[in-house]
Amino acid sequence: MSRIHVLRKQTLDELENRVVSGEGIPRYLQPGPFDFLPEQLLEFPHEPQQDAPTLMLEDGRRGRASTDIENALKIYEWLGPMSETEARDERLWAWLAHVPFADYTRSRWPVPTDAKQARDSIFDHWFVYHEGRRSLRRHAIGRLWWAVHLTRAPWEYDDALAPLRKDDPYAYTRMLLGNQEVFFHTLEREFGSNRRILIALLEVIDRFRARRAPTPLVKWLAKEVNLACRYRELDLLPIEELLAFMEAMAALERESTAGT
Repeated sequence: MSRIHVLRKQTLDELENRVVSGEGIPRYLQPGPFDFLPEQLLEFPHEPQQDAPTLMLEDGRRGRASTDIENALKIYEWLGPMSETEARDERLWAWLAHVPFADYTRSRWPVPTDAKQARDSIFDHWFVYHEGRRSLRRHAIGRLWWAVHLTRAPWEYDDALAPLRKDDPYAYTRMLLGNQEVFFHTLEREFGSNRRILIALLEVIDRFRARRAPTPLVKWLAKEVNLACRYRELDLLPIEELLAFMEAMAALERESTAGT
């Protein structure tokens, strides 16, 4: 059984510096995992119960959103639950992208030919390079684990969400990953790590889904919820009141769109 590792900080810094200089970019265009010496790695505390899964690529070509749900479940099952401190370890995600899932990362997020775009793409999807939640949400593997972590059977983590219990523990994971606009406009926002607000928003989006195309609503509603979080503690509202608040905003957006 292969172990999970993290890169040593010095190794991570060297990788990043080679990308910044441009010297390391050609390696990202070549197939296969990156090679690291044992002294460049540290063992991760969690020992997997099975080998790393094979992640799907649509029709053997570039991976698309249609494979994200299945891949996310595979990643979460393999890595298992982690503390959020462990799950923010940039050294872990860098190793995962460069070793067991290098070909997946390369196929899902092809490296552009333009040098600047290539550097930006590599840092977005192979590293957790920048500060904040956006870097984790853009990482090729980290985004999949976090999507499940925040949405899997949320009523098990927050009793206030009990009224939203579903038969499928991954119902909200499917809502989140089933549409890239939903993923982008929710997890990229400041409230994206707040499970209660995120789940309530996904529930409201799902309720409105049958009535209209979700994309305009998602973008507008996520923006308004994000603004509301700056002056109201939405996560302290009873869940029905929180849902009613979001549904009222969604109705306003629909009315304004209908009038144009």
